Amino acid sequence: MTAKQTKRRKPVRLRVVAPKRAVGAMDSANDVLVAKIGAMPFVRDPKRGEKGGGRCFWSVTAGDYHVDYEQGKAWARLVLPFLELNVGGPLLSWIVVDMIRAGERNGLVLGFIREIGNQLGAALASVGMMPVEPPPPRPRKVWDRDTPAA
Repeated sequence: MTAKQTKRRKPVRLRVVAPKRAVGAMDSANDVLVAKIGAMPFVRDPKRGEKGGGRCFWSVTAGDYHVDYEQGKAWARLVLPFLELNVGGPLLSWIVVDMIRAGERNGLVLGFIREIGNQLGAALASVGMMPVEPPPPRPRKVWDRDTPAA
């Protein structure tokens, strides 16, 4: 071999091995939480070999509007306890994203969202965070000069 020629080397491949985790209280609490979320009636895990990715957080079939509206409210009450946990905000956003992805506008969706809104409003009012007085009047527009203020 001359000085300009170099011997080819095999590329070095590093093998990354994740450290073994000890099974502890956090693992079992997380497993319980994941199982509770998966057990909700509107959450569906993909079947083996099914395309489309992971868990669907809004897999529903609509029927009678009034029955579905009440069912949506009941399902929202299942989600409410999760809102006090760290997973609550993300869970709610995953549900809404899957609602939007499904493109559904039915009693289930409306009942669910309305109940979440009602419960959050009641919670804010109970801790005194809701404004008690009405908002200030809107400023009058230039063309309203001759109209008396309300």
